[in-house]
Amino acid sequence: MLSLNLLRNVAIVVLILVFSGAPLGAQEVVEYSYVVSEGTGTVYVTPTHVRFWLHKELSNGDLKEGLLAVAPLDVAMREYLNGREIRPSSLEVFAPAVTSLAEGRSQVAVELRFSMAGMVGGETGPARFADLCEQMRALGGAFLASVSEPELVVAEKNVAIRDAVEEATRQAFVAGSGAASALGGSIRSVEQVKVDDITWNGPPDTQADYPNIEVIACTARVTVTYIVQ
Repeated sequence: MLSLNLLRNVAIVVLILVFSGAPLGAQEVVEYSYVVSEGTGTVYVTPTHVRFWLHKELSNGDLKEGLLAVAPLDVAMREYLNGREIRPSSLEVFAPAVTSLAEGRSQVAVELRFSMAGMVGGETGPARFADLCEQMRALGGAFLASVSEPELVVAEKNVAIRDAVEEATRQAFVAGSGAASALGGSIRSVEQVKVDDITWNGPPDTQADYPNIEVIACTARVTVTYIVQ
C-alpha cells in the first residue's frame, strides 16, 4: 500500500481508448494508466563571485548638476580603488535615474563584482571575505553612498539549474514507480516533464542560511507524467 506521503505527490489517471478501425462488435479496447508525480531536488554549488551594489544620491534640488556628476564619480571611484589596491573583476556605473522630479533628486547605482577565489574554504578565506566587506563599507562611507549586502553568485547558473532539475526528476520517479507498482504495473515511458519552479537559496527541510560564503543552493520542483504498462 502506498504511504500517505507518497500519495500526496502522486496522481493516478486511467485512460481507456477504443479503436474504431475494427469491425463493429470487435472493437479493441486499450487501457492506459498515467501516473503524475511531483519531485523536488536541490544542488549545492560553490559561489564564483560576490557582488556589491552602491547607491548614491547625486543631487538635491539641482537635477542638471546631479546628472552631470556621473562621469567624475566613475573616475574618482576607480582612483580610490586603485589607490588601495582593491581590484574588482568589474565595476559598472549605471546611468543616473531621476528619483523625484518635484524635489529635483537623482541617484546613481554602481555594481562591483569580485572573484571569490581565495575566499572560499581554507583558514584565511573567511578573514579575506570579511576584509572585502569592510573595504566596501569604507567605500560607501567615502562616497556617501549606501552599500548593499554582499550577493554571492555563480557564473554557470544554467548548469546548476540543469542539475537541480535532474535531481528533482529522479525524486519524482521514486514516487511514480511506487504508484505504478500499486496499479500492478511498471513505468513504461515518460509522457511529460514540467518544470514548475526554480528557487535560489531556499532549500526545503533545513534552517541553514543560504547563500553562505561557501555554498549557494538551487532547488527545482517538477511534475512528471509517466505512462504505466
